[in-house]
Amino acid sequence: MLNKDLGFKSNEIAFVEFPYQDENIDKRYLLRNELKSNPKINNLSLASAAPSSYTMYGTLITYATENGEEKTQADELFGDTNYLELYNIPLLAGRKPINDTINEFVANQTLVKKLGYSNPKDIINQRVNIGETPYTIVGVMQDFNQVSLRSDIRPMIFTTDINRKWHTQFSTLSFSFNPNNLSSAIADVEKQWKNIYPEADFEVQFVDETLASFYRQEQRISKLLQWAMGLSILISALGLFGLVIYTTERKTKEIGIRKILGASLMRLNATLCKDFIIPVAIAVLVAIPIAFYLIDNWLQDYAYKTEISWWVFALSAIGMLIFAVILMSFRTIQTALRNPVKSLRTE
Repeated sequence: MLNKDLGFKSNEIAFVEFPYQDENIDKRYLLRNELKSNPKINNLSLASAAPSSYTMYGTLITYATENGEEKTQADELFGDTNYLELYNIPLLAGRKPINDTINEFVANQTLVKKLGYSNPKDIINQRVNIGETPYTIVGVMQDFNQVSLRSDIRPMIFTTDINRKWHTQFSTLSFSFNPNNLSSAIADVEKQWKNIYPEADFEVQFVDETLASFYRQEQRISKLLQWAMGLSILISALGLFGLVIYTTERKTKEIGIRKILGASLMRLNATLCKDFIIPVAIAVLVAIPIAFYLIDNWLQDYAYKTEISWWVFALSAIGMLIFAVILMSFRTIQTALRNPVKSLRTE
Protein backbone atom coordinates (compact mmCIF):
# COMPACT_ATOMS: atom_id res chain seq x y z
CA MET A 1 0.00 0.00 0.00
CA LEU A 2 2.74 2.44 0.92
CA ASN A 3 4.76 1.66 -2.21
CA LYS A 4 2.03 1.39 -4.85
CA ASP A 5 2.09 3.94 -7.66
CA LEU A 6 -1.03 6.03 -6.98
CA GLY A 7 -0.84 7.90 -10.28
CA PHE A 8 0.53 11.18 -8.96
CA LYS A 9 3.63 12.67 -7.33
CA SER A 10 3.46 12.58 -3.54
CA ASN A 11 7.01 13.25 -2.32
CA GLU A 12 8.38 16.74 -1.71
CA ILE A 13 4.90 18.29 -1.74
CA ALA A 14 3.12 19.89 1.21
CA PHE A 15 -0.16 21.71 1.66
CA VAL A 16 -1.93 24.02 4.10
CA GLU A 17 -5.66 24.31 4.68
CA PHE A 18 -7.19 27.77 4.75
CA PRO A 19 -9.25 28.86 7.77
CA TYR A 20 -12.75 27.62 7.10
CA GLN A 21 -14.37 30.60 8.83
CA ASP A 22 -12.55 33.09 6.57
CA GLU A 23 -14.50 33.10 3.31
CA ASN A 24 -12.46 35.79 1.57
CA ILE A 25 -11.37 34.16 -1.70
CA ASP A 26 -9.10 37.06 -2.63
CA LYS A 27 -6.85 36.35 0.38
CA ARG A 28 -6.18 32.88 -0.95
CA TYR A 29 -5.18 34.16 -4.35
CA LEU A 30 -3.05 36.79 -2.62
CA LEU A 31 -1.13 34.16 -0.64
CA ARG A 32 -0.53 32.10 -3.78
CA ASN A 33 0.68 35.16 -5.73
CA GLU A 34 2.98 36.26 -2.90
CA LEU A 35 4.67 32.83 -2.84
CA LYS A 36 4.98 32.49 -6.62
CA SER A 37 8.18 34.49 -6.75
CA ASN A 38 9.84 32.58 -3.89
CA PRO A 39 12.82 30.65 -5.35
CA LYS A 40 12.60 28.01 -2.60
CA ILE A 41 9.17 26.93 -3.86
CA ASN A 42 9.15 25.08 -7.18
CA ASN A 43 5.43 25.18 -7.90
CA LEU A 44 2.16 25.80 -6.09
CA SER A 45 -1.55 25.43 -6.65
CA LEU A 46 -4.89 26.34 -5.12
CA ALA A 47 -7.32 23.43 -4.93
CA SER A 48 -10.18 21.88 -3.04
CA ALA A 49 -7.96 19.05 -1.81
CA ALA A 50 -4.70 17.23 -2.33
CA PRO A 51 -4.87 13.88 -4.15
CA SER A 52 -5.66 10.84 -2.00
CA SER A 53 -7.62 12.71 0.63
CA TYR A 54 -11.11 12.18 1.90
CA THR A 55 -12.05 15.79 1.11
CA MET A 56 -14.12 15.27 -2.00
CA TYR A 57 -17.24 16.72 -3.56
CA GLY A 58 -19.76 14.79 -5.63
CA THR A 59 -21.81 15.78 -8.61
CA LEU A 60 -24.38 14.27 -10.98
CA ILE A 61 -23.50 14.18 -14.68
CA THR A 62 -26.22 13.91 -17.33
CA TYR A 63 -25.11 12.72 -20.76
CA ALA A 64 -26.74 11.62 -24.00
CA THR A 65 -26.75 8.00 -25.17
CA GLU A 66 -28.47 6.05 -27.92
CA ASN A 67 -31.21 5.18 -25.43
CA GLY A 68 -31.71 8.77 -24.30
CA GLU A 69 -30.29 10.68 -21.37
CA GLU A 70 -28.49 8.85 -18.58
CA LYS A 71 -26.97 10.01 -15.32
CA THR A 72 -23.90 9.00 -13.36
CA GLN A 73 -22.26 10.11 -10.13
CA ALA A 74 -18.74 11.53 -10.25
CA ASP A 75 -16.27 12.98 -7.77
CA GLU A 76 -15.49 16.65 -8.30
CA LEU A 77 -12.00 18.05 -7.76
CA PHE A 78 -11.34 21.79 -8.04
CA GLY A 79 -7.94 23.25 -8.80
CA ASP A 80 -6.18 26.01 -10.67
CA THR A 81 -4.23 25.52 -13.91
CA ASN A 82 -1.06 24.46 -12.00
CA TYR A 83 -2.66 21.55 -10.17
CA LEU A 84 -2.09 18.75 -12.68
CA GLU A 85 1.48 19.89 -13.29
CA LEU A 86 2.27 20.15 -9.57
CA TYR A 87 1.10 16.61 -8.84
CA ASN A 88 2.48 15.27 -12.12
CA ILE A 89 -0.89 13.93 -13.31
CA PRO A 90 -0.51 13.37 -17.07
CA LEU A 91 -3.08 14.37 -19.66
CA LEU A 92 -3.89 11.55 -22.10
CA ALA A 93 -5.80 13.78 -24.48
CA GLY A 94 -6.92 17.39 -24.84
CA ARG A 95 -5.86 20.22 -22.56
CA LYS A 96 -6.32 21.67 -19.09
CA PRO A 97 -9.13 24.14 -18.31
CA ILE A 98 -8.03 27.60 -19.39
CA ASN A 99 -9.46 29.70 -16.54
CA ASP A 100 -12.34 29.92 -14.08
CA THR A 101 -14.76 31.75 -16.40
CA ILE A 102 -15.58 28.87 -18.78
CA ASN A 103 -17.69 25.82 -17.98
CA GLU A 104 -15.27 23.06 -18.93
CA PHE A 105 -13.56 20.18 -17.20
CA VAL A 106 -11.06 17.33 -17.51
CA ALA A 107 -12.40 13.79 -17.04
CA ASN A 108 -10.47 10.82 -15.71
CA GLN A 109 -10.20 7.52 -17.61
CA THR A 110 -12.82 5.83 -15.46
CA LEU A 111 -15.41 8.50 -16.26
CA VAL A 112 -14.55 8.33 -19.97
CA LYS A 113 -15.29 4.59 -19.95
CA LYS A 114 -18.45 5.21 -17.92
CA LEU A 115 -19.68 7.62 -20.59
CA GLY A 116 -19.16 4.93 -23.25
CA TYR A 117 -15.85 5.94 -24.86
CA SER A 118 -12.85 3.64 -25.25
CA ASN A 119 -10.51 6.18 -26.86
CA PRO A 120 -9.85 9.32 -24.74
CA LYS A 121 -9.50 11.48 -27.86
CA ASP A 122 -13.08 10.72 -28.92
CA ILE A 123 -14.59 12.43 -25.89
CA ILE A 124 -12.82 15.77 -26.37
CA ASN A 125 -15.28 18.65 -26.91
CA GLN A 126 -18.26 16.47 -26.00
CA ARG A 127 -20.85 18.28 -23.90
CA VAL A 128 -22.57 17.01 -20.77
CA ASN A 129 -24.67 18.62 -18.07
CA ILE A 130 -23.68 19.06 -14.44
CA GLY A 131 -26.99 19.82 -12.81
CA GLU A 132 -28.65 22.13 -15.29
CA THR A 133 -25.42 23.68 -16.54
CA PRO A 134 -23.78 22.48 -19.79
CA TYR A 135 -20.04 21.71 -19.60
CA THR A 136 -17.51 20.83 -22.27
CA ILE A 137 -15.02 18.01 -21.74
CA VAL A 138 -11.70 19.52 -22.85
CA GLY A 139 -9.25 16.89 -21.61
CA VAL A 140 -8.72 13.41 -20.22
CA MET A 141 -6.34 12.82 -17.33
CA GLN A 142 -4.79 9.57 -16.22
CA ASP A 143 -6.58 7.75 -13.40
CA PHE A 144 -5.19 8.26 -9.90
CA ASN A 145 -6.34 7.17 -6.48
CA GLN A 146 -8.21 10.06 -4.89
CA VAL A 147 -8.97 8.07 -1.73
CA SER A 148 -7.14 5.30 0.11
CA LEU A 149 -6.53 1.92 -1.51
CA ARG A 150 -9.47 0.47 0.37
CA SER A 151 -11.58 1.92 -2.46
CA ASP A 152 -11.36 1.59 -6.21
CA ILE A 153 -10.88 4.54 -8.57
CA ARG A 154 -14.18 6.31 -9.16
CA PRO A 155 -15.34 8.57 -12.02
CA MET A 156 -13.93 12.07 -11.50
CA ILE A 157 -13.89 15.49 -13.07
CA PHE A 158 -11.26 18.17 -12.55
CA THR A 159 -12.34 21.75 -13.05
CA THR A 160 -11.40 25.26 -11.98
CA ASP A 161 -13.10 27.42 -9.37
CA ILE A 162 -16.10 28.33 -11.50
CA ASN A 163 -18.17 29.63 -8.60
CA ARG A 164 -15.72 31.94 -6.86
CA LYS A 165 -18.30 32.66 -4.18
CA TRP A 166 -17.90 29.07 -2.88
CA HIS A 167 -14.95 29.39 -0.55
CA THR A 168 -14.83 25.61 -0.03
CA GLN A 169 -13.73 24.95 -3.63
CA PHE A 170 -10.26 26.39 -3.09
CA SER A 171 -9.65 25.34 0.51
CA THR A 172 -5.99 24.25 0.28
CA LEU A 173 -2.71 25.60 -1.04
CA SER A 174 -0.27 22.92 -2.21
CA PHE A 175 3.37 23.62 -2.98
CA SER A 176 6.44 21.65 -3.99
CA PHE A 177 9.85 22.33 -2.52
CA ASN A 178 13.48 21.34 -2.69
CA PRO A 179 14.21 19.01 0.26
CA ASN A 180 17.51 20.83 0.85
CA ASN A 181 15.57 24.04 1.55
CA LEU A 182 12.64 22.48 3.38
CA SER A 183 12.95 24.35 6.69
CA SER A 184 13.49 27.76 5.12
CA ALA A 185 10.72 27.17 2.53
CA ILE A 186 8.23 26.27 5.28
CA ALA A 187 9.35 29.33 7.27
CA ASP A 188 8.73 31.59 4.26
CA VAL A 189 5.25 30.14 3.73
CA GLU A 190 4.45 30.60 7.41
CA LYS A 191 5.65 34.21 7.31
CA GLN A 192 3.37 35.06 4.38
CA TRP A 193 0.55 33.13 6.02
CA LYS A 194 0.82 35.16 9.21
CA ASN A 195 0.74 38.40 7.19
CA ILE A 196 -2.57 37.43 5.61
CA TYR A 197 -4.11 35.27 8.36
CA PRO A 198 -2.65 36.66 11.60
CA GLU A 199 -5.34 35.05 13.77
CA ALA A 200 -5.23 31.58 12.18
CA ASP A 201 -2.96 28.69 13.17
CA PHE A 202 -0.41 27.62 10.58
CA GLU A 203 -0.29 23.87 10.09
CA VAL A 204 1.59 22.34 7.19
CA GLN A 205 0.91 18.77 6.07
CA PHE A 206 3.07 16.61 3.82
CA VAL A 207 1.32 14.55 1.17
CA ASP A 208 3.43 11.41 1.66
CA GLU A 209 2.79 11.49 5.43
CA THR A 210 -0.93 11.94 4.80
CA LEU A 211 -0.90 8.84 2.60
CA ALA A 212 0.91 6.84 5.28
CA SER A 213 -1.66 7.92 7.87
CA PHE A 214 -4.41 6.17 5.87
CA TYR A 215 -2.90 2.83 6.82
CA ARG A 216 -2.09 3.38 10.48
CA GLN A 217 -4.78 0.88 11.43
CA GLU A 218 -3.20 -1.81 9.23
CA GLN A 219 0.23 -1.02 10.65
CA ARG A 220 -1.11 -1.33 14.21
CA ILE A 221 -2.83 -4.62 13.37
CA SER A 222 0.38 -5.91 11.79
CA LYS A 223 2.44 -5.01 14.85
CA LEU A 224 -0.16 -6.49 17.21
CA LEU A 225 -0.28 -9.73 15.22
CA GLN A 226 3.51 -10.01 15.25
CA TRP A 227 3.57 -9.73 19.05
CA ALA A 228 0.60 -12.09 19.38
CA MET A 229 2.24 -14.60 17.05
CA GLY A 230 5.53 -14.47 18.95
CA LEU A 231 3.76 -14.87 22.30
CA SER A 232 1.58 -17.75 21.09
CA ILE A 233 4.62 -19.57 19.66
CA LEU A 234 6.51 -19.07 22.92
CA ILE A 235 3.63 -20.39 25.04
CA SER A 236 3.07 -23.33 22.67
CA ALA A 237 6.78 -24.14 22.60
CA LEU A 238 7.01 -24.10 26.41
CA GLY A 239 3.94 -26.32 26.69
CA LEU A 240 5.23 -28.75 24.08
CA PHE A 241 8.69 -28.80 25.62
CA GLY A 242 7.21 -29.50 29.05
CA LEU A 243 5.17 -32.38 27.62
CA VAL A 244 8.27 -33.77 25.90
CA ILE A 245 10.24 -33.65 29.17
CA TYR A 246 7.45 -35.42 31.03
CA THR A 247 7.10 -38.12 28.37
CA THR A 248 10.82 -38.79 27.98
CA GLU A 249 11.27 -39.04 31.73
CA ARG A 250 8.37 -41.48 31.88
CA LYS A 251 9.86 -43.58 29.07
CA THR A 252 13.49 -43.52 30.25
CA LYS A 253 13.57 -47.28 30.89
CA GLU A 254 11.86 -48.01 27.56
CA ILE A 255 14.49 -45.93 25.77
CA GLY A 256 17.25 -47.80 27.61
CA ILE A 257 15.81 -51.22 26.66
CA ARG A 258 15.36 -50.23 23.01
CA LYS A 259 18.92 -48.94 22.92
CA ILE A 260 20.32 -52.17 24.38
CA LEU A 261 18.33 -54.17 21.80
CA GLY A 262 20.06 -52.22 19.02
CA ALA A 263 17.74 -49.31 18.20
CA SER A 264 19.59 -46.46 16.56
CA LEU A 265 19.49 -42.87 17.80
CA MET A 266 17.39 -41.78 14.80
CA ARG A 267 15.00 -44.70 15.33
CA LEU A 268 14.52 -43.79 18.96
CA ASN A 269 13.92 -40.15 18.08
CA ALA A 270 11.38 -41.05 15.36
CA THR A 271 9.49 -43.37 17.72
CA LEU A 272 9.17 -40.75 20.44
CA CYS A 273 8.39 -37.86 18.07
CA LYS A 274 5.57 -39.79 16.41
CA ASP A 275 3.33 -39.35 19.43
CA PHE A 276 3.73 -35.56 19.28
CA ILE A 277 3.63 -35.03 15.51
CA ILE A 278 0.06 -36.35 15.19
CA PRO A 279 -1.59 -33.73 17.49
CA VAL A 280 0.54 -30.97 15.93
CA ALA A 281 -0.59 -32.07 12.44
CA ILE A 282 -4.23 -32.11 13.59
CA ALA A 283 -3.82 -28.57 14.98
CA VAL A 284 -2.42 -27.42 11.61
CA LEU A 285 -5.35 -28.94 9.72
CA VAL A 286 -7.83 -27.22 12.04
CA ALA A 287 -6.04 -23.84 11.91
CA ILE A 288 -5.60 -23.52 8.13
CA PRO A 289 -9.31 -23.36 7.11
CA ILE A 290 -10.05 -20.89 9.94
CA ALA A 291 -7.07 -18.72 8.98
CA PHE A 292 -8.05 -18.80 5.29
CA TYR A 293 -11.64 -17.79 6.06
CA LEU A 294 -10.66 -14.91 8.37
CA ILE A 295 -7.96 -13.53 6.03
CA ASP A 296 -10.19 -13.80 2.95
CA ASN A 297 -13.05 -12.09 4.78
CA TRP A 298 -10.73 -9.27 5.94
CA LEU A 299 -9.34 -8.70 2.44
CA GLN A 300 -12.83 -8.08 1.03
CA ASP A 301 -12.72 -4.58 2.55
CA TYR A 302 -9.96 -3.59 0.10
CA ALA A 303 -10.26 -2.83 -3.61
CA TYR A 304 -6.54 -3.62 -4.05
CA LYS A 305 -5.54 -6.86 -2.39
CA THR A 306 -3.24 -9.83 -2.72
CA GLU A 307 -4.41 -13.26 -3.78
CA ILE A 308 -4.28 -15.89 -1.05
CA SER A 309 -1.81 -18.52 -2.28
CA TRP A 310 -1.91 -22.14 -1.15
CA TRP A 311 1.88 -22.23 -0.72
CA VAL A 312 1.66 -19.70 2.16
CA PHE A 313 -0.32 -22.20 4.23
CA ALA A 314 1.79 -25.14 3.05
CA LEU A 315 4.99 -23.35 4.00
CA SER A 316 3.53 -22.37 7.38
CA ALA A 317 2.44 -25.95 8.07
CA ILE A 318 5.84 -27.35 7.12
CA GLY A 319 7.58 -24.69 9.21
CA MET A 320 5.48 -25.48 12.27
CA LEU A 321 6.05 -29.23 11.93
CA ILE A 322 9.82 -28.74 11.51
CA PHE A 323 9.86 -26.41 14.53
CA ALA A 324 7.99 -29.01 16.61
CA VAL A 325 10.33 -31.83 15.51
CA ILE A 326 13.44 -29.79 16.35
CA LEU A 327 12.02 -28.93 19.77
CA MET A 328 11.11 -32.55 20.52
CA SER A 329 14.34 -33.98 19.11
CA PHE A 330 16.44 -31.78 21.39
CA ARG A 331 15.10 -33.52 24.49
CA THR A 332 14.57 -37.02 23.12
CA ILE A 333 18.12 -37.25 21.71
CA GLN A 334 19.47 -35.90 24.99
CA THR A 335 17.61 -38.68 26.83
CA ALA A 336 18.62 -41.34 24.30
CA LEU A 337 22.30 -40.47 24.74
CA ARG A 338 22.22 -41.45 28.42
CA ASN A 339 23.96 -44.61 29.58
CA PRO A 340 21.25 -47.34 29.35
CA VAL A 341 22.71 -48.99 32.48
CA LYS A 342 21.79 -45.89 34.50
CA SER A 343 18.37 -45.76 32.86
CA LEU A 344 17.58 -49.34 33.87
CA ARG A 345 18.95 -49.09 37.42
CA THR A 346 16.27 -49.72 40.05
CA GLU A 347 15.52 -47.13 42.71
